[in-house]
Amino acid sequence: MGQWSTRARGIFIDEKTEITSENLENFDVAIIKVGDFFTKNIQAAYDANKPAILFYENAPETYILSDFNNLDKWYKPDDDPQIKELDKYIFMGQPPNRVKRAISGIMIDGSVCKETNGLEISGQWVGKTIQFLLDACWKRYALPNYLYMNSNPFKVTTNTENDFIMLQNVITNNGVCSPTFVAVDEEGYPVDGTRPILPFEGTGVKWYFWLYSAKNGLSMLYSGDKNALYDELGFVPRTTTPTDPTTPTDPSNPDDTTAPDDSVPTTSGSSMVGFDEETKEYLSRIADASERQANALERQADSMEKLSGVLK
Repeated sequence: MGQWSTRARGIFIDEKTEITSENLENFDVAIIKVGDFFTKNIQAAYDANKPAILFYENAPETYILSDFNNLDKWYKPDDDPQIKELDKYIFMGQPPNRVKRAISGIMIDGSVCKETNGLEISGQWVGKTIQFLLDACWKRYALPNYLYMNSNPFKVTTNTENDFIMLQNVITNNGVCSPTFVAVDEEGYPVDGTRPILPFEGTGVKWYFWLYSAKNGLSMLYSGDKNALYDELGFVPRTTTPTDPTTPTDPSNPDDTTAPDDSVPTTSGSSMVGFDEETKEYLSRIADASERQANALERQADSMEKLSGVLK
């Protein structure tokens, strides 16, 4: 048994890849980037009885014309272009009857630091927009959220000391998921003696997911074991497989958020039409797990409170 073999292991699925449940057999969680195959890949994770984390790339340019020092003038959730896009992937149906797809968490990629015209965006803007989006996601979806970041924001040529301070505050208060590619053993885990290289090491930064290998898919390691991960996500595996799982909305048209009447993969127990008895029981167990999930996520609420003074 290797140094990392007790940790939960996930696979990252990009927006151009379609998977089946068989692709997830050796993994504990799927991190799925939004795109054409998103809803099909969410269905595959559901069929495999594995939690799915939505992966979304923050576009700081969205907020670049906002008043940096006055968050009250930034987008409200219903008008925020990024939140409106996330709504299409996270929800099925329309208000007031919409329900969440079977998504257990959200991972925000904070690595983008250029406008579409190629101009660099400073670390202060990158950091502030990341925190703004993380806060908005938490308030709107009540799902665990994670910050992913590679080294790009630290390479912006115009960065000053204040830019690095902002990036450090955001990472320190939220924790980070980051890439450090290493060799893997026969079972696909990082070889002994390797570890993730974190930004601002030595300052108490906590890591949650480590993107460590591109061999046989992009593998990500969680900082704890499967039970710890599932507790944090509030994920309760089904004891049996539903008899007739169906595919949700057409992923080629993300604007179509009308769910089939018997669509299985949701995390809400508010509507039981079309579900078999075992699935109804599963959805009820998910609802009962909400308090445990809230406790597991208390760390993020504390982090947001600590950071609020920095962002004013």
